[in-house]
Amino acid sequence: MNGELRRPADVAVVEEFGVVYLGLLPAGPLMVLDGTAPDVWHAAQGVRRDEVARRVAEATGVDESLVAPSVEEFLDELLAKGLLESS
Repeated sequence: MNGELRRPADVAVVEEFGVVYLGLLPAGPLMVLDGTAPDVWHAAQGVRRDEVARRVAEATGVDESLVAPSVEEFLDELLAKGLLESS
């Protein structure tokens, strides 16, 4: 599916000191995003899935072909846990 990605209404987000905390309300799962994971999270808001790797590459200065596999894997994880949804 390549619809627009977004945070579901039942996912809480807290950001502090470069770390993003995600929680599916009311009972989880909880996920802590650090390192480059917050870059992926932010890049995946309001865009089609096929645009995310390019946006992460631009944000991090790393070639898109190098980040794309990890970005795709992480998007799969966020979608499977209900922390991201696609229209």
